[in-house]
Amino acid sequence: MSDEEDLAKAPRAKSSFIALFIRRPILAMVINLLIIIAGLAALMGVEVRELPDVDQPVVSVRAFYPGAAPETIDAEVTAIIENAVAQIDGVTSISSSSNYQSSQVTAEFSPRIDINIAATDVKNAVNNVRGRLPEALEDPTVSKSSGDAGSAVMRIVATAPSMSQGELGELIERIVMPRLQAVEGVASIDNYGVRKRTIRVRMSPVEMAARGLTVEDVIRVVRTANVSAPSGTLRSGSQDSLLRAEAPAQTPEAIAALRVNSETQLADIAVVEWGVEQETTMARFNNKPAAGMGIQRQAQSNAVKVADGVYEALDELKGSIPALDLAVSTDDSIFIRRAIEEVLVSLGLSVLIVIVVIFLFLRSFRQTLIPAIAIPVSLLGAVAAIWLVGFSVNILTLMALLMATGLVVDDAIVVTENIQRWKHMGIKPRAAALLGSREIVFAV
Repeated sequence: MSDEEDLAKAPRAKSSFIALFIRRPILAMVINLLIIIAGLAALMGVEVRELPDVDQPVVSVRAFYPGAAPETIDAEVTAIIENAVAQIDGVTSISSSSNYQSSQVTAEFSPRIDINIAATDVKNAVNNVRGRLPEALEDPTVSKSSGDAGSAVMRIVATAPSMSQGELGELIERIVMPRLQAVEGVASIDNYGVRKRTIRVRMSPVEMAARGLTVEDVIRVVRTANVSAPSGTLRSGSQDSLLRAEAPAQTPEAIAALRVNSETQLADIAVVEWGVEQETTMARFNNKPAAGMGIQRQAQSNAVKVADGVYEALDELKGSIPALDLAVSTDDSIFIRRAIEEVLVSLGLSVLIVIVVIFLFLRSFRQTLIPAIAIPVSLLGAVAAIWLVGFSVNILTLMALLMATGLVVDDAIVVTENIQRWKHMGIKPRAAALLGSREIVFAV
């Protein structure tokens, strides 16, 4: 009995969707090749991360008020910024902390709000209330992260044996940190043990008492050491020129030459010299003094991509500043990569073991070839679907693929067994494939 005679007994199988691929093997091959190509292309472009992107848009505001107590910070800084941020559309919750000399306000937004728009709104709100904040307050900084120092995805250590602490601090603040801050996905950079170079004025109480001067007199002079202020407009015919008073004093010698009164220079009552900032934090690397930096990633950013960008920036900095040694002390992306690699290895081993087991039971290379091809094609198709809907390859999706592999194998075995049953009944192979697959198509 021919295939056509067998198929005539099952007209529904002849017109079924599955029959189209069995009757046209070239079409089935082309579609499978398209799925494979789409899956391989998706593997190159799909986002890789530890867990699905479920981060809420979070924006934090930091402010530094030198010498202020926590109570003063809370009343004069934190409360004002909180009220301004609370009026922004889309804010779901606000938390704040007031510490010695520093204030932090963190706002969490609705998932429908774009984090870039939220950061811009927060920055505008803070700028609008800047006039109500204390004059001595440094300009508040807005970052797209929670601002929690413990959540740094990377920590970098900088050492320079040929540099002083002040020179190393200036190099980190002026070159290293701006370059790292420019990496896509970096929200802010915390520093530890970075002591910038500064000018120290050590007053002599004896000399000041002999001249009848006080500490306030010295503070007043030092504050005017580096002044830049508008001084009006000079008009000449059709031309207007803006006047600006500049009093730059950026070296110890220039500050020492400042006059406290008509008879006394600052050098007469104080020693002015280069120094470094007071040590409030300390960092050591391999039992040597160092400067540390913590990389804070933006909310909704990818830690793996951030780490890749930081490594590229470090390579550039090492090439441009040979005297500076930069090393990564901790990197969360290593755990993420290793975890994903482990799941991929488990996935590959499970596929291999399944194929071997099927071959041992069926004792047929042709029958084993069916799940051996169906499993990789199905997995690649799933990756293409993940990329198409905008999902990421993470531990959860890989575990789902691992479990789905068992479903694909079960379905392939069931279909193969039913086709074999029809062949044992004397039906030709192609007709058996049509009839056997059609019987259980809804079950699988």
